[in-house]
Amino acid sequence: MSIPSVTLPMMWPLQRQFQRAAQQAAQDVFECLDETLDPTVYLLGVLMDEAAAPGRPLVLIEPAELILTPELVVAIGQRDAYLQRLREADSLLQVVPPAPAEGGPAEGTAGNAEQEADVDRERRFSTGLRLALQELLGIHHDQREDVISFCSRPVPVTGGYRVAVVLQLQGRAYRSHPTVIAPEEPDTAERLATSLLDAAIYRFLVEQRKRILAPDAGLGLARLHDADELLRAAGRYFMDTPARLVHPEKALLRLFSICNTLSSLRYEGEESRGGMLLSQRFHPNAEMILALTRPVSLSDFPAVRKLLEMSNEDTSLLCDTDVIYGLGRPTGVYDPARHDLFFVAFTQHYHWDLLHGGRVLMHVEYGQPTLPKQRVNRLNFRRALDKVFEMRDGAQAERLWEVVQEAARQKRGTMVVINTEARAEAERLRTQSTLLEPVLPTPLITRLVTSIDGAVLLDPEGFCHAVGVILDGTAHPKRGNPARGSRYNSAIRYVESCGAPCLAVVVSEDGMVDIITRKRAD
Repeated sequence: MSIPSVTLPMMWPLQRQFQRAAQQAAQDVFECLDETLDPTVYLLGVLMDEAAAPGRPLVLIEPAELILTPELVVAIGQRDAYLQRLREADSLLQVVPPAPAEGGPAEGTAGNAEQEADVDRERRFSTGLRLALQELLGIHHDQREDVISFCSRPVPVTGGYRVAVVLQLQGRAYRSHPTVIAPEEPDTAERLATSLLDAAIYRFLVEQRKRILAPDAGLGLARLHDADELLRAAGRYFMDTPARLVHPEKALLRLFSICNTLSSLRYEGEESRGGMLLSQRFHPNAEMILALTRPVSLSDFPAVRKLLEMSNEDTSLLCDTDVIYGLGRPTGVYDPARHDLFFVAFTQHYHWDLLHGGRVLMHVEYGQPTLPKQRVNRLNFRRALDKVFEMRDGAQAERLWEVVQEAARQKRGTMVVINTEARAEAERLRTQSTLLEPVLPTPLITRLVTSIDGAVLLDPEGFCHAVGVILDGTAHPKRGNPARGSRYNSAIRYVESCGAPCLAVVVSEDGMVDIITRKRAD
């Protein structure tokens, strides 16, 4: 007997188009930061007025195929505890504005006060509902699947529902990135981002909430999102955190753009090198070597750039996020729990890093922020092998890992391509490569074959078939990064164009290692 399909009511007519666009936007943003985050976006609608919409489900979800656990649906449907919390918070806001005194403000002022109170009440209500939903998701869903959920503030739509955008990320990947402060209430005006990833999550959800509020939400959204711009906004937002933590009274909330500018300037033809120690004067872990009689404003780019020439591996500019007040160096043992000593390292032209407690929090190239990447991550590599080749042979995977690990030590950068059709590909690309008799690379062989330009071509068994391979391929419309080198972009073109299962490991000259696999189909 066939089971009749059930058509669920809609939260609003274009909800499916909206969810698909939000999912694509999340993939574009968070895969730039860490491909293992594996973002999932869904819309969660909660019926707030059951009397006004009798018979409608208490909880709706888009896409409908994404099934929530029965316990979670029941918890959201009942929601007595958090609704009581919201009513109590709402009652505190029921304050009647005082009557204007004689000769005081006109009646319109009282109306404005009431309007502002309504806006504030709505914000607090939606904030409380967001916190309650996120708490329920954490209890009933996240702990079972090792995912972490983040909710936007729910938006009222037609039919009595309030709709939240829910972003889920893989828990292990999320927790692998360092933070600088304990998470705070995310909807307060003074909220500080704890990491670039945290800032990107916040900016993403704010953006999606704004789009639900727009007329015809979901119409024509596919081409509206810009992952690079959202990440730049996240970088600006995150850079406000060290500014406020180091010197709240004088925090110059333009540190991101200032560091970009300083990294781009040359002095007598030389690119920016050196760094700035962000700390207040007389910090116990910042030793003063030279004190400036007249501090130099951080906005005086030529003067600051000139002073940078005096910094080196041992000595840095001392900056309170507003002015340069001297030169000095770290001293003693810094307690990272203080969160009041940061370091900006200018590594090369238009490249800089933000560090705290010796850990890189953010890497910026040509104004585009990214999360720091380990030279190579064994777990991520094994996951990629399993994803592309369904590899279960531990010895086989270990042979490939040893090759990749040795290649990652190559200071000039290199690339390793693993392809199930490596022998045929070597023959096809013979005019732009050097063919070898198939050989299992030893560490010595790996060092030899990765010392020349071009890719090393292996099969999944670990045999090397060609070296110095110049890869071909067609540009992918949604992948590639002009801020990265030709090696990285050619790997993407090859992997996306290749008809056989393959992956590429790209080792950049700056030490970054990228594991590139074919992107999921849109």
